[in-house]
Amino acid sequence: MKYSIGLDVGGTKCAVCVGQCGPDAVEIKSREEFPTAGKTWQEVLGIYAQRFSIHTMKLVGASWSFIRWPFVRNALLVGLLAAIIALAALCGMVYVLYINEPAIVTVLDWRILAVTAGVVVFFGIAITGLCARVSVTKFLKMKAGELYNI
Repeated sequence: MKYSIGLDVGGTKCAVCVGQCGPDAVEIKSREEFPTAGKTWQEVLGIYAQRFSIHTMKLVGASWSFIRWPFVRNALLVGLLAAIIALAALCGMVYVLYINEPAIVTVLDWRILAVTAGVVVFFGIAITGLCARVSVTKFLKMKAGELYNI
């Protein structure tokens, strides 16, 4: 039986073939069919596009945390969604590995998989939240004239 798993990470197409896979078993799908890992950069660019709104909110007296929170909240949700997608891909790969090599359970027990899942979720949320916070803070520190020179 042939199994193949394909991923597209930042525009680089990859395929993993487990078991008795021949050249016809690996099918590279188009970019639109796979989730990309560029969500963090999309968040930063979205914040860049709203830099004048950030400055306007600062001018009317909004606190930095009030301005920052919607961007960070959105980034945290995107990070959680990305972590869930990554865990689904990881679980699929482990399942295919288990189907082809049942002895893998001696190496991969549920504790190792749970710790891996926790780390993936933690870093998925932490990295996107931190990037959003740093980006918004960068625009909050800028003067009005500096917003045009970026």
